[in-house]
Amino acid sequence: MARRRRAAPAGMDLFPFLSIFLCILGVLAFLQSLMAGMASKKVELVGDVSQGYKVAYQVFCFPEGMLLVPPNQQLATLVSGKQPEEVPSELTAVVEQRRERLRHLRGLTHGFEQAIVPVSQDGIRKVLDQLLTVNQAVREIPGAVYEEFLLFGIYPGGSPVYHQFRNLLLGERYDRALAVGLETLDSDWILSLPDERGDG
Repeated sequence: MARRRRAAPAGMDLFPFLSIFLCILGVLAFLQSLMAGMASKKVELVGDVSQGYKVAYQVFCFPEGMLLVPPNQQLATLVSGKQPEEVPSELTAVVEQRRERLRHLRGLTHGFEQAIVPVSQDGIRKVLDQLLTVNQAVREIPGAVYEEFLLFGIYPGGSPVYHQFRNLLLGERYDRALAVGLETLDSDWILSLPDERGDG
């Protein structure tokens, strides 16, 4: 019995397998970092974002504040395709205000950083109230199918801006009336707006 115990085979040695596995992982990690360094990191974000009849009012969140990019192309098309008496006056005013806002954004010479504004409760309420006004006014237009929602683009360090919006959304009447989307953005991504013809 003693001899049989000594002759029993020892456990399997995993050293060769693990060393090959770790070498392969190292090579793959090196290749991944090499490919990431060679690839272009500049990605353009288009100004108008929509999913069917739902259109995004974009709020880009930066550490310094927020950049507001309202949609206007589909709304302007909707308003221009109706008789003046069918369109509520507040909706016409919003379309014109947004047209001016988008012209201002396109006219900036040193990038959109100039248009970033500090976050305030009043500023947030103005954005939310405008979305509610647009959605309610569109419902009064016969046959109109259009709805706006908030889409947050959060750059690194911009999450406090989003949380201020979110706290106001949850704390007041806006929560049930407005849909919200969220997208995290890389610091190298840049914003690009369509040409002015898209604003109606």
